[in-house]
Amino acid sequence: MIFGLLHRAVRRRLVRRGANISTKEMKHCSLQVLTSNPGNARSTLLLIHGLGTSSSTWLHILPTLARTHRVHAVDLPGFGMSELKGGKPYLTLQEQTDALAEYVKQNIPEQFSIIGHSLGGWLGMRLALMFEERVPHLLLINTAGVHYPGMERQRDIFQIENRHDVRRLIDLMWHRYPWYVRPSMGWIHRELRRRRVAEIVRSITLKDFVNSQLNKLSMPVTILWGREDRLVSPEVALILQRELKKPSLHYIEECGHVPQLEKPRECLQLLQRSLAEYSS
Repeated sequence: MIFGLLHRAVRRRLVRRGANISTKEMKHCSLQVLTSNPGNARSTLLLIHGLGTSSSTWLHILPTLARTHRVHAVDLPGFGMSELKGGKPYLTLQEQTDALAEYVKQNIPEQFSIIGHSLGGWLGMRLALMFEERVPHLLLINTAGVHYPGMERQRDIFQIENRHDVRRLIDLMWHRYPWYVRPSMGWIHRELRRRRVAEIVRSITLKDFVNSQLNKLSMPVTILWGREDRLVSPEVALILQRELKKPSLHYIEECGHVPQLEKPRECLQLLQRSLAEYSS
């Protein structure tokens, strides 16, 4: 309930500041997208949220970025307000990537930088490989998508059967979670099951990971990492730093897997600084 209210609050705030809400028809889904096009736009940004959430994850980030950039913040297929078509219960990682690529081809003719969190960072890397000439800058926040020894446990973490499992997941994600999370455990449990999160995780195969393609990402890549993240290993940040051609790694102290919600001021400052540094 409270997350739905937050989701609508984000939209109301952005609409008051000139943003638009639209639904775009894709092959396998209807994508709801928040867009802004300020007169002084410095560049275009595509924001991609993580697994099990929505564009509401940018609650504290998006309004500021939307004042100075053309922003496209999508609800991934099957999440937020985006609906699936054809009776599909969920989209695989490849289908999610294809839906985003379809959206870009239809709606973003210019160059665009990508800001992706967790699964959104994974999808962002895959998308950047497809549109390498048009993506001048990639920004990854506690990203998934890089295979490392022992990560198989994540499949078990997302097998959510009860509130105890939800609490375990939340404890891994947050260093200090906000007040509204504890009374929402039941809602989170129902939402994760309704969105088929466990099935999506089980559908991922080794070929979906981007390890072998990291050296093909030639653009600057900014990596933001909540140092207390226990959901995705810090080994991922080190692999990215080692394998990417132009990496820049920044840690956010006393912060878990979701810096944009747990430490929004620090996260926004780092994003703005990095965007300014690599702006054309």
